[in-house]
Amino acid sequence: MAFEKAQRDAVERVSPQRAVGLTSELVRLDSHNPPGRELAAARHLGERLDALGLEVEIIPHGTGAAGAGEDQGSSDRATLLARLRGGGEQPALVFAGHLDTVPPGASAWERPVTSGEVAEGCVWGLGATDMKSGLGAMVEAVRAIKESGLPRRGDLLLVATAGEEVDSLGAKELVRRGLLADPGFFVIGEPTENGIVTAEKGVLWLRLRTVGRTAHGSLPHLGVNAIVKMGKVIEALQALRLPHHPHPLLGGCTLNIGTISGGVKTNIVPDACEISLDVRTVIGQSNEAVIAAIQAAIEQLRGGDAELAAEVELIIDRPPVEVSPQAAAVQQFMAAHAEITRRREQAQGATFATDASVFIPATKAPMVICGPGLPSKAHTPNEYVQIERLVEAARIYTLAGARYLAGAPAGR
Repeated sequence: MAFEKAQRDAVERVSPQRAVGLTSELVRLDSHNPPGRELAAARHLGERLDALGLEVEIIPHGTGAAGAGEDQGSSDRATLLARLRGGGEQPALVFAGHLDTVPPGASAWERPVTSGEVAEGCVWGLGATDMKSGLGAMVEAVRAIKESGLPRRGDLLLVATAGEEVDSLGAKELVRRGLLADPGFFVIGEPTENGIVTAEKGVLWLRLRTVGRTAHGSLPHLGVNAIVKMGKVIEALQALRLPHHPHPLLGGCTLNIGTISGGVKTNIVPDACEISLDVRTVIGQSNEAVIAAIQAAIEQLRGGDAELAAEVELIIDRPPVEVSPQAAAVQQFMAAHAEITRRREQAQGATFATDASVFIPATKAPMVICGPGLPSKAHTPNEYVQIERLVEAARIYTLAGARYLAGAPAGR
């Protein structure tokens, strides 16, 4: 009973003002990706966590920081890794989020994009929902756990990665360098409005290019129109049924044609056209099999059109991820969540991808995705997070974290 009271006391240490203030400060630090520029935010969080007594490492993403062929961008990109030491008797708990945001886009914003304004019960600005509020809540939970003095049988790690919105370069670097050795449980603070997600779709981005031959626009029969050829490819893609079995949490596979470009000038027959595809895959579906199915559809077109030439290029390849909702660490998290929220959540699936697509295949640890942001406001103008959800998330993380570190099963 005394220990349960100590856990409740830790939750009571959560300061809404601190959680809101840090979230607002992070929103005011522009880190839209591309180009990223996460270093300022990483340093800001690092100063906070260093003052709390954590071991803090800022990991730069410069030339040679990742695998061959990966573009790390400029020297103002970085990932944060902070560690609160425990007794080393069980695997670590990892609170994980990302520092970058999507670009603001061309739509008009009612408030400045990086205002961080606190108004109408919300924090406003780019990244407020996706997912600087998740990081703000996690840092506040770390403070509450640290200052409570509760026993910690394992380490508590907080990671704030670069590049999640494009290629997960920060997560990949942490795995490549072995900095997340033997984690026991991941809590990823992506926007779920504090719902509990245990599965996410895979992401396969492809670039398709058709090649033609230029000619004068008044003599189109002398050329090969790459845009017309791409039209045939698009029609075939829309009719393509990618083999898969619908997943109970994730639903079915989807294919979206996201961009198109082609041609040089109105009076020239275009010799090139390019589209990009966004395919969202489900558990049991092979990304390699998807690529093979698309290439087979193109080859079938070539059988009826000898002048059709098309190339397929891989851009992003993230596998779908699923962990068992019955894993011990997941069940304990769900119980703590219910105690804070007074509602019993069922495990959900996410159509979006997160750094879990890097962390979980590499470590085989269980995870949940749970964060205060609203999924419907991610990647949209006038982004905001509700303060009520932000504070609730900090309390969930605090109670769940305190219980795990006190000796929760590792959930293996």
